[in-house]
Amino acid sequence: MTQPIKPCPHCGAQPSFGQCGETSHWIECWECDGNTYLSHEDAKEAWNTRSSEAFIRAEISKLEADERLHQPRANVFVNAPLAMVQVTIEGTLNGLYTALGELCPSDRYFGGNQS
Repeated sequence: MTQPIKPCPHCGAQPSFGQCGETSHWIECWECDGNTYLSHEDAKEAWNTRSSEAFIRAEISKLEADERLHQPRANVFVNAPLAMVQVTIEGTLNGLYTALGELCPSDRYFGGNQS
């Protein structure tokens, strides 16, 4: 039993099937360029069961409204890696300055006492 293709979940237009060879199939909406590429039946199933834009927007709204995501402790996950990067950079810079100091003594190359 073959199921019909549902309208595009993004714009409501009627999509069309495409095929290249025996195994490459796709469903494509010519109005908004929505598409999926799979076997014939898998392409139809994926197209007909994917989430609509309205559903996705509703899920985003739920996440934005979730107070747990707005707690200050969430900043720890951002600030801790940044602090580690800063320490790494400072350590690297200190190592570079030390190496430069050994290779190019500042009194000789950077305006110190000239002998």
